[in-house]
Amino acid sequence: MPSPSFRNKIVTQYSESEGPFELSLAAREASVLELERCRKEYIEARENHFLQHYIRYFGVSIFGSARIERGSSEWQFVHDLGKEMVSSFKVHVITGGGPGVMEAAHLGARNAILERKEQGEISKARNIGIGIVLPHEQGLHPYVDIGNTHETFTTRKQEFLDRSHGMYASHGGLGTFDEIAEIICAKQCGQLEVEFPIVLHPQWEPHINLLQETLYKKKKEQNLTPTMKKDDLDDVVISDDIPEIVKIFKKRHDDWQKNIKAKVVKVI
Repeated sequence: MPSPSFRNKIVTQYSESEGPFELSLAAREASVLELERCRKEYIEARENHFLQHYIRYFGVSIFGSARIERGSSEWQFVHDLGKEMVSSFKVHVITGGGPGVMEAAHLGARNAILERKEQGEISKARNIGIGIVLPHEQGLHPYVDIGNTHETFTTRKQEFLDRSHGMYASHGGLGTFDEIAEIICAKQCGQLEVEFPIVLHPQWEPHINLLQETLYKKKKEQNLTPTMKKDDLDDVVISDDIPEIVKIFKKRHDDWQKNIKAKVVKVI
């Protein structure tokens, strides 16, 4: 069983204690300064990490539920998508590294790598697993080539953003919806490049339509202030057609290869 978050740990510790609690003003001020110092170091480290990975390696994040059963139609779809992407162009497949959709995407990618090896080709594609410490998930699955596990969702989602050149959201629940909203918001606010493709499985189409209906259309009809722009979700693509999805990400890859990757000079 994974350890609880520091928040739950502290809340439990003080809730069960009889007290009294001693908290000094000096300790509070010191904690603020320490947090600010760590924040600056984290931002600098993130910028360096982003530079090394975004420019060197093309990655696509695939989001989806850990609950999808192996061998189901949903699982097979994501497996085939991961396989077709790696077969079509050089790409790192990025997932949460857990079971369900995440395992399916990585196993598909691994099978494509093995098939290319049998044909005498060397694939530089890699499976990236960005995990999270959760009670119902038992670490990263065996198809992860490069893995990293976070204890908080905030730093985990930031690593997804920093490593990705595009995203696909497959079958999922609240966690997947949270990741979709995070990426759409990041792109809307200019924290992601305009060319960043956001592609969603048709499962999410009613949710996108609901947002457009309730946050824009109905508010306009009621003479209220819309809380989103009319075109905020226009570049979100809905598709479960694997050739179409691969074509979208391959175009993004080719543009990245031409405009960024081709300009990189390796220094030993």
